[in-house]
Amino acid sequence: MRRAIELIDAEWTPTEARRLLQAEGHDAPSLTTIYLWTRPDYRERHNRATRQRAARRTAEASSYRWPANRTVEWRIGRARALAELDLSMAAIAKVMSFDFPDTPISEHQVERMVRLGTTPRSMRAAA
Repeated sequence: MRRAIELIDAEWTPTEARRLLQAEGHDAPSLTTIYLWTRPDYRERHNRATRQRAARRTAEASSYRWPANRTVEWRIGRARALAELDLSMAAIAKVMSFDFPDTPISEHQVERMVRLGTTPRSMRAAA
C-alpha cells in the first residue's frame, strides 16, 4: 500500500504503478484497490455505493420479517417463503390466519396463493 501511494505521489498512473509493483515482486493490487488507497473522492463514492448496496440487501432480506409491509404482494411472498421452508399448506394457512386474524385463510386458498399468486377477495379488500 505504501509503495503504491509513493508511486502515485510521484505521478505514475495507477496502471503504471501496478506494473511497477508487479515488477518489484510485490503482489499487484487491482486498479480499484489502488484508486481506493490514493483517491479520497473515489473512496468516498465507493464507500457510499457499498453502504447503499448493503442497505438494499438488508431491506430485501428483512422484507418478510414481522412487522413489515403487509400488502397483498407481501402476503403472497410470505406464503411462498413459508412453502419454501417445506411447511404444509395447512400449516401456512394457520400461520397466515394468525398473522392476519382479520382475514383468515383456508388451506385451499393458500395453495392457490402459492401456486398461482392469486388471493382471496377478502384479503385484497383488507390490504
